[in-house]
Amino acid sequence: MGKCKYITIFWLLLIAVLGASFSLFYPIKKTTFSLAVIPHFMIQSHKVDEFYALLKEKYYQTTTPDRIILLSPNHFFSEQKNLEGLCKTEKLFYKNDNLTWYTLNTDDIVCTWGVFYFRWEHKYVKDHGIWEHFRWINKYFPNVPVIPLAIPTHNMSVSKSLAEKIELLRWNTFIIASVDFSHYKPEQEAKQNDEISYATLSNIGNFVKLKSLDVDCPACLGVVYNLADKTNQKIQQRYRDSSSTIVGQDLWKENTSRQFLYWTTSL
Repeated sequence: MGKCKYITIFWLLLIAVLGASFSLFYPIKKTTFSLAVIPHFMIQSHKVDEFYALLKEKYYQTTTPDRIILLSPNHFFSEQKNLEGLCKTEKLFYKNDNLTWYTLNTDDIVCTWGVFYFRWEHKYVKDHGIWEHFRWINKYFPNVPVIPLAIPTHNMSVSKSLAEKIELLRWNTFIIASVDFSHYKPEQEAKQNDEISYATLSNIGNFVKLKSLDVDCPACLGVVYNLADKTNQKIQQRYRDSSSTIVGQDLWKENTSRQFLYWTTSL
């Protein structure tokens, strides 16, 4: 009995030593992520260009992300209750731009609807919340695998579940929420609504309030909000503008506003 005890102790010690050695030479990669909100309403594209350049400098000046996850509202299929994405690696086209896009291994993704569709031999993406980012990702993050996901815009349970899945990924992940803010409101009302949105995103415990914000994808914001909360990252605003401020007159019901946001671990 005593001999068995010593043998057991020996094997436990050996396993512990081997485990420590493995961790030393092959450390388990931690999940890390950078977070940003980049509008898909890309009027004044030089601002979009500058913001992508800023994010590249702040987050990936000396390295690159393992993956980019691009979150878009599902503009054209409001009845879709699930995430829509790709079920295999494919090259996606929009006009003359294209990117190789990847899938996220989860059973929650539906890939049989119309956001991604074939036209002759090429596969295209319908939603501008995704294709508007093609040129900028190609410019600043070439060759980085990108995962496109169209989210049911106000389904906050999907938002929460997706954030939990991203937390478990062993990647350095750059998450981009492709979100526009106030729609079809006069400038003064849009500005006030944007201030409410920013204040809501700036404070903890506000996840349930996101659904009522004047934005086109509260669920997209919910993903980055949850991940920022988990890692104690603080929101920063680079720009806030609108089609009205850009053209210099109040466009009223033709007005759309934007916020360019990112998160940092320290101020």
